[in-house]
Amino acid sequence: MLRELVEFFTTPCPAYVRNMGYLMDAIAIAARHRRCSANWAGHLDHSKEAVRQAIAGCGQRRKAVVLGSGFLLDLPLEELSAAFQEVVLVDIVHLRPVRRRVRAFSNVRLVSCDITGIAEKLYANKKAGWLELPEPHAYFPDVDEGADLVISLNVLTQVSVIPEEYVTRKLKWKDSSTLEAWEDRIMARHYEALARLACFACLITDYEAVYRDRDGGEIGRSYLLGSLRLPKAEKEWIWDIAPLGEESRKYSVQRKSGAFYLRQWNSPGNNSSQKL
Repeated sequence: MLRELVEFFTTPCPAYVRNMGYLMDAIAIAARHRRCSANWAGHLDHSKEAVRQAIAGCGQRRKAVVLGSGFLLDLPLEELSAAFQEVVLVDIVHLRPVRRRVRAFSNVRLVSCDITGIAEKLYANKKAGWLELPEPHAYFPDVDEGADLVISLNVLTQVSVIPEEYVTRKLKWKDSSTLEAWEDRIMARHYEALARLACFACLITDYEAVYRDRDGGEIGRSYLLGSLRLPKAEKEWIWDIAPLGEESRKYSVQRKSGAFYLRQWNSPGNNSSQKL
């Protein structure tokens, strides 16, 4: 716990990132990995292999942009750095261990920003006393400037989590149907923006949760992407995200995950806008 507290009070970030819960969430994910490292190993390896296949699919390798770089657990950073002239790691906050690791790579750059385009507006609305849900749009920094590969790295099901929690907890939002539709749009705008990119795009995401009892029998499942429907995955695997005792003593949680390679929709000369 002391480790997490030191991280919380010494990590530089904007007020909205700290006060909305993004910083604590990043710290909690790192701590959860330490507890569940054996269970997560397969998922992390599959994610890295999916990135390697994406690298192999790029004929031109000027710049790679990674959305949701996180704690770098699921990213073969050394190989990405060796393959591309420049690598941009994008997340809403970068913890100190990440900043230290990146210093070893002269061509790797960190960008801190909200890729949903709504978090700072939502925080400002709360401070101003407005009960309003800002319309989401995807914001992908650096994609207009020579990017040949964009990777959405295990972030699609996460982009709506903190906003939903903040709206429920701080704004006391009661209209569940409107809130669910808003969450769906947050995820949909992210996927649509990826699909419209002029460069090669790789989506790595979980999309279904499976709950199992103490004996391993299935007791329930839920689709994680709302109204969004994905094409067939190039590669699929199971992520043992919460072994027995992590979330509950009565059940464990697995997540179905996959890699999706999205070919360019636009012509190479018609680069996509940063704001989509």
